[in-house]
Amino acid sequence: MSAKVIPLRPRGKDAASTEVKSTVYLPALIDGQVTVHALIEGLAAAGLRMQHDPATGKFVIFAQ
Repeated sequence: MSAKVIPLRPRGKDAASTEVKSTVYLPALIDGQVTVHALIEGLAAAGLRMQHDPATGKFVIFAQ
């Protein structure tokens, strides 16, 4: 299983003046002994969620 972590965009007082940088995709290595259920619970505890991207066939991790 592979996953991508999408970093949060910086949020300033004026969102319009905040320079938006291109998204950087970082690979996430997940131990093979971790169950999918435990992974989803752990991500939720950190304020994240995992979603399958049907276009690429990969899993992507988003901030909730």
